Amino acid sequence: MVARRERKSTKPTTQQEQPPPNLINSPVLKRAKTHRKRYGRWPNCHSGAVTGAAGETWSRINTALSKGRRGLPGGENLHGLLRKRAGKPRHRYKSVLSRNHIIAWAREHRSRTGLWPTAESGRVRGAPGETWRAIDSALHRGHRGLHGGSSLAHFLDQVAGRTPRRTKPRLTIAQIVRWADEHRKRTGDWPTRESGPVRGAPGETWMAVQSALIGGWRGLARGNSLPKLLNRYRGRPITQCRRLKLPRRLSVPGILEWADAHHRRHGRWPSQRSGPIDGVPGLSWSAIDTMLRSGAHGLPGGGSLAGLLRKERGESALSRGIAVSVDQILRWADAHHRRTGCWPSSATTRLNKDVLLTWQTISRRLAAGRVAGVPTGTRLTDLLRHRRSARYRHRPMRVIAVSQVLAWADDHHHRTGNWPTKRSGPVVGGPNRLTWWRVNLALAEGSLGLPETGSIAKLLVKHRRVRSTVALPPLSENQILRWADAFHKRTARWPTISSGGIPESPSETWATVNSALRRGVRGLPGGDSLFRLLTRRRGARRRGGKDALTVRQILTWAEAHHRRTGRWPSISTAGALGRPPEHGRRGGNESPQ
Repeated sequence: MVARRERKSTKPTTQQEQPPPNLINSPVLKRAKTHRKRYGRWPNCHSGAVTGAAGETWSRINTALSKGRRGLPGGENLHGLLRKRAGKPRHRYKSVLSRNHIIAWAREHRSRTGLWPTAESGRVRGAPGETWRAIDSALHRGHRGLHGGSSLAHFLDQVAGRTPRRTKPRLTIAQIVRWADEHRKRTGDWPTRESGPVRGAPGETWMAVQSALIGGWRGLARGNSLPKLLNRYRGRPITQCRRLKLPRRLSVPGILEWADAHHRRHGRWPSQRSGPIDGVPGLSWSAIDTMLRSGAHGLPGGGSLAGLLRKERGESALSRGIAVSVDQILRWADAHHRRTGCWPSSATTRLNKDVLLTWQTISRRLAAGRVAGVPTGTRLTDLLRHRRSARYRHRPMRVIAVSQVLAWADDHHHRTGNWPTKRSGPVVGGPNRLTWWRVNLALAEGSLGLPETGSIAKLLVKHRRVRSTVALPPLSENQILRWADAFHKRTARWPTISSGGIPESPSETWATVNSALRRGVRGLPGGDSLFRLLTRRRGARRRGGKDALTVRQILTWAEAHHRRTGRWPSISTAGALGRPPEHGRRGGNESPQ
């Protein structure tokens, strides 16, 4: 036990971490002022290392100020200390703004872009961390030493000498009435908000006049409108459209008489989408449906046009008087299959442009047993599977051969000039709803009778020799050097990553070769580059690169300078140094001869 205690007590003190030195307020303030002088802003707990204090960070100083460690009283933080003792502004992380700074920044922005800044102009050039949005907010709220109650646009108009933006002139009631009289004299009708531009007032529209009257803008009283104004000063009735010349009361027998006439004329019962009523100007079936629902014009209300026809004429609003049989459904389904290549379902829309009926309506009739010869509960898909052997999505797709996939790929390449990928959409000429994404998935899973080759890209690489990033040919350093030697023989310089394609291998570029050397793919070890390989194996130098210096060479140049000028050189001495002839031309990128 004693030996163990002795070993613990005799542990070397050099390996123990030394406690941080004590802090007092004055060194903290001094370091903070140094930080502000260097970076232009006060430090905070996220400012990182403290300049001139090894191992010290502003986060540790903030913690010591808060918890009373390292000789500090505690209960304080870095922001509060700098605000009280160093004059840091109250606004956190933002310095005080002055009008002269804002004017200078705005004029610099205008000289650079040709436009005055706005709140959406982004960062302020020459002021790190400052944005025009923050300046606009400070001008509005009175933060950061500004008075408030203004905005960036108002400040630039009043102080910076910007020409105020053109605003629309004030309006008067007499002026609007005069424009309305001229419009009526020219067109024969009073203007409305849809009347377009105001003749004789460039840039003015009746929609803008209506908005100004309603909102009380441009010197007008609020709560007015163009119809009210014309009614008050010109006696025009307050109507937005012409009233319909209808009898004061409508009756159900009269509506049924119009519906019978529509059925005799068109062969189907009307609906709310049937348009105007023949022989009744200004009235439509949509208006009749609305009146039946709301109870207007003496109608009972709470009903609809479809409900009235179903009750009085025995016709469903969905059927529109069309008799449906099994044979007719099958004929429509055959026509749909010939036209689209797939069988219809309840989700399919209208049959065709001549029959105002949907497949959803037919499916509902079949399920309700309202089609002769079909039991209740039969679905449209069940009928077509039994009578037409229709196949739908949830049934498994037939087996596909690799030769068939390659034939589809050849056709795609012949039509588009590109080989298909998994994002190429539907397979033209393939089964219904087959896409290249599904073919790619089948090749990855080994389903649909296809081998598990991985993807369409790998299949095309194997059978069509298509170049793909998933199966690039291997590279070797010797092959790259042979290409580089041929490049140097043609151009008298070594290739770089921007040298373009490689004539000896049209599918390769120097950029892809450099990427393979760096990443270690295509049989290369990795961690290398084209420049390093050529420097190591061919002695190439970077264009504009510097030669290696020696102490002897520096001393030779210094002695030559002393003999020539009578004084030794310094870091501020101007003039060019000599260069030994054996080093060759400076800036060359070929190896020494």
